[in-house]
Amino acid sequence: MSMVLNYLQYLGYILIFPGFLFCFVAGLLLCGIDRKLVARMQKRVGPPILQPFYDFFKLCGKETIIPAVASKTTFLAAPIVGLAALVVIQLFIPIHGFTPFAALGDIADIIVILYLLLIPAIAGMMGGAASGSPYAGVGLSREMVTIISCELPLVLVLLAVGKTVGDALGTGLTFSMTKIAAYQLQNGSLILHPSMIPAALAFLLIIPGETGNHPFDAAEAETEICEGMLAEYSGAPLGVYKLNHAIKMLTLTSLFVTLFLGGIGGFAGALLDKFLKHSRTSLHTVPCQHKAHERKAGDNGPVVFEYLLYLEPSCPQSGNVFRGSYSVAGPLSKYVHVDVDIAGCAPKPEAIIDGLALATLRTTSRGSRASARRPPRLWCRNSARWKTSTPTSTTRPSSPSSGNTCWSAGPMRN
Repeated sequence: MSMVLNYLQYLGYILIFPGFLFCFVAGLLLCGIDRKLVARMQKRVGPPILQPFYDFFKLCGKETIIPAVASKTTFLAAPIVGLAALVVIQLFIPIHGFTPFAALGDIADIIVILYLLLIPAIAGMMGGAASGSPYAGVGLSREMVTIISCELPLVLVLLAVGKTVGDALGTGLTFSMTKIAAYQLQNGSLILHPSMIPAALAFLLIIPGETGNHPFDAAEAETEICEGMLAEYSGAPLGVYKLNHAIKMLTLTSLFVTLFLGGIGGFAGALLDKFLKHSRTSLHTVPCQHKAHERKAGDNGPVVFEYLLYLEPSCPQSGNVFRGSYSVAGPLSKYVHVDVDIAGCAPKPEAIIDGLALATLRTTSRGSRASARRPPRLWCRNSARWKTSTPTSTTRPSSPSSGNTCWSAGPMRN
């Protein structure tokens, strides 16, 4: 009976966490965030963050067309094999020190990861070759060159990390991801060591090469060879290939975090916790309802956020069309201190941005709660700069509006 339970437990690891379901959600979410950031860098709105999920399910609902000259079995099995390899890799990456294979003791999981990372690329090349397309032939030859050029730097980076941690532990060389993460929890992240900075930079350059992102996307050049290895793929197999790309991005970034930042429970986790504990901005666009004001009033108590800023436009203050409703308790300022008032009902985007800028200043300018005694500053819209002013009172700052040229940031509340 215990053996059956163990098998079911490992099946849960493979299918749910940190296996397929976790990789599916986290990988596509990371891909969506990446697309959104790239769009912002190019001054575009960009697709919604959940767009990769929509694309995947859309492709799964489309018809799968198999070329007449293709080897059907290899053509359809290639993306599944690549997906399975990527899911298995995620099982070896420790999350807060947890891995499904921790009970096996000290294992050389870095060697296993190195081999498994080759399988998705090889599977993609085999699928492209099985399609019988000349465009796929050109694409797989380019993919082969890219993978070969990335493998040697990747091996050298892994050897550098294993040698550094192994010498510190007295074993000479270690290939255990768990030991590497545990060492960084006790001695600090490897990226803080000057000798490991070149290795970290090399790994960051390897990531776009392994995933086929720009400028290493010659294997899928849309303007030249029509998606290369994926030229003949459609429907669900194409969706699985897109999922493989997203999970591979997640896997390589997870490896970087584990090898150089100490894992999710190490330096990277500490940075995230510090960020979450030091700032929070809450923008309320509707009137405060009954029961909700009790939760908001509790935010002023001992919570994980040290700085809590409230922004409230004119509509929630007046109630607008919801005034007098049985569920409306009134404006938020009736129950908690509102730091920034935003003019307009509904407020213009410029007014919201001005209010967020003012809230950002309030978070960054004080540094600590004692900085409430600092002199307030003025934000001037026309000159787009901050001006220090002499404090005249401790009243609430004036509301930013379209007619104001400057308004006070005011003292920070305790």
